[in-house]
Amino acid sequence: MNNDNVIRVLDCQATRHIRRNLSLCAMVALCFFFLPQLAPAAVGPNWIEQFGITWTFDKNISTDGATGTYQYGQFVNGDYWVIGPANIISINPPCHITIAGEKDEAGVAYNSYPNVTGNGAWTIADDWYRHTTIYTSDTSKLTVGQTLLINGTTGADSSKVNGYTGTVTTIYADRFVLDFYPERWDLTSSSVISGGTFGGIIINGSEINPLSTDAIQAYTSVSFGYTHSKNVAWGVSALKPLVVPVNSSLISTTGRVGDAASRSNVYRAQILTVLPSNAFSGLPNGVTPADCFRPHYFGTGLKKVLHYKTEMDNSFLGNLALVDEGWPPKPTLAAMTDQFARPWVRMGMSFESRFIHPYNNMPDYYFQMATNDGAKVLNSSDYTLAQKQPLLIGYVQLGIDLFGQYVEGSHGNPPDGGIYTGLMLPMLAFGRAFNYQPVWDMFTKAGDYRYSAKPGGGNYSDGDLPPDYNFIQELDQTFYVTQRDVDISNNLFRGVGEYLHGMPTWNPDTRTAPNDPYTVDMIGTPEWAIRQSTDPSQSDASCPQSNYRSLNSEHYPNMQLMVLVWGLKGKVNHNAWFDYTDRWVTYGGATNTWTAYRHLYGPIWPEKSSILYGDVSGDGQISAYDAALTAQAVVGLATLTADQAKAADVSGDKQITAYDAALIAQKVVGLIAKFPVEG
Repeated sequence: MNNDNVIRVLDCQATRHIRRNLSLCAMVALCFFFLPQLAPAAVGPNWIEQFGITWTFDKNISTDGATGTYQYGQFVNGDYWVIGPANIISINPPCHITIAGEKDEAGVAYNSYPNVTGNGAWTIADDWYRHTTIYTSDTSKLTVGQTLLINGTTGADSSKVNGYTGTVTTIYADRFVLDFYPERWDLTSSSVISGGTFGGIIINGSEINPLSTDAIQAYTSVSFGYTHSKNVAWGVSALKPLVVPVNSSLISTTGRVGDAASRSNVYRAQILTVLPSNAFSGLPNGVTPADCFRPHYFGTGLKKVLHYKTEMDNSFLGNLALVDEGWPPKPTLAAMTDQFARPWVRMGMSFESRFIHPYNNMPDYYFQMATNDGAKVLNSSDYTLAQKQPLLIGYVQLGIDLFGQYVEGSHGNPPDGGIYTGLMLPMLAFGRAFNYQPVWDMFTKAGDYRYSAKPGGGNYSDGDLPPDYNFIQELDQTFYVTQRDVDISNNLFRGVGEYLHGMPTWNPDTRTAPNDPYTVDMIGTPEWAIRQSTDPSQSDASCPQSNYRSLNSEHYPNMQLMVLVWGLKGKVNHNAWFDYTDRWVTYGGATNTWTAYRHLYGPIWPEKSSILYGDVSGDGQISAYDAALTAQAVVGLATLTADQAKAADVSGDKQITAYDAALIAQKVVGLIAKFPVEG
């Protein structure tokens, strides 16, 4: 190895060491954050309170829907529902503009400023409609860079700016310049806007039925994408009740000052679901509303109650002893149950979403969500199935919510950095718990679907995806290196969007520097890249421990193991992710859990299985004799060798039973196409 390569390896190791320490620091914060919390809910004559948020109605509530009341109840995960439409006369803590000195629940002061009053008409610049000049009698309260909330303007276009925020860029004696982000295309130099106040921020907002494709939010004006017209909590009172129609999910929040531990500017978020009177009319015999899972909160479609605790299958859960990872400490059932007790509300569809993920409910960044501790406890033999039931309910509810974005028209989130890692596992748990075909249909159009045949001939490819392709970050960032990847990464960079030799010019993510091109000898290697499915020109054979590769990959081993334990490799539809995870381990990425159990679940890349499942006799074919031999082994009439036992365990449950013999017999007569162990 030459000196340059030695230095590169050392740099990789140093980078990984730093990244691991940063991850541990984040996990320390999570350990303190996810402590069990008491008193999750309370109910009064006409109000419901849950985890610090209270909805008050214009008439009393009752569990039986007595005349003159709203009927209410709780879903199996504890979230509340009411039969509507419902009039809400207050949401507490109330939505309001912060004042100077106001503090959040942790005692941290909001970045609020005394109000500045605007004088006269505004002047809107016509350079992309980004700037406006506002005259005022006193600019001494302003500082460059501060964010101001616009409120109380007058004029024909006042509704377009009230509740919007801008950043102070220039200050004069009698005026200041406010810079809009993003640009306000609905404003022009002829816009009619006058006066107004400019000061604190809006907190404690609420929204009804957020769209799965939205890049906007209604919860706090200090964060990206705030849209005042979406904030239904503004001005709610007995004189101006909030009318929540049926088939609605009302998400209410409280504010927070973001910090180094979590950038989120939202502290709490709770969901109230307003249902039609016939919402529970079709329940099976013996199923009550308290057995039902909450419908997902995305979109304006019907809030159908589709899943019940009584039909949930928990037999797929593993039975593995928890392994000490050293740090962080072994997760406990109590901590994990509490972690999924409150809704993990996805707000926003890009990296800015971390600024509005409710701090009291969930981590702000997805790679922290991908630690998989909840799944590890679910697969643990340290607790009984009955003890794990509340955790499974919370985890499956998260899967229902995450899957909701696909149900309501979104195709998921294109891969980008580390922001979306960790969403796959809860959806798989939901799909497996109910054997819910729509989940499997969604995965069928993810992963390897991006290489499927085109209607007019040829195949789709990375950067040229099917129009109905579904994004799942773990799958979209992993692939097998092809000649095309070699060609692109050796196509000299000449500028973004340029093409050379009929393909994109190489434009690697310089944050993973040094950027190395792929070589012919890497073809077929399972690999990772930041935006491979959408833009392979940004991919390169970078240092394995650098930047986002490490941030994502370090969570793959335990995640991969959970999928294998659940027998869902075939459903994931993308072997490259499984093989890349095995490859990542060779760079020092193994966890103690992975090391203890991965060998039990099929060959580890680059090894390939030489076992023909079902061929217990070893004659190269699957026949009735193999089924009979397995049955004899079950009752002690035959003794199998280690290789024969592996071939006979077609169920994949690590034991030889009559079920395996039956499966082999079914395969012989064509009743099944493949064995459960084969995915």
